[in-house]
Amino acid sequence: MRPALLLVLATVAVFCHSASLCPEIQNVATKLLSGSVEEYMEAVSPYATTPVMKAAELQLKQCVQESVKNKEHLAFLVVSSLFSLSET
Repeated sequence: MRPALLLVLATVAVFCHSASLCPEIQNVATKLLSGSVEEYMEAVSPYATTPVMKAAELQLKQCVQESVKNKEHLAFLVVSSLFSLSET
């Protein structure tokens, strides 16, 4: 799961290098980390246009849901990763 989360965080850092995240990316990241499967799939629907992409997004969300048990640890990981990526 860690490589997938790092990929998401790296994507956010590359596309939204400023202090405030792009609203679309922020919405997708929020839904990935704390939304329901349905909310996440709706958020990524403009970007996941093929059945393969939709299946990959669903698998990613299910992986995140199964792997993340403690929301406080997740929030710390996300914030720490964003700051470390922006410093490079």
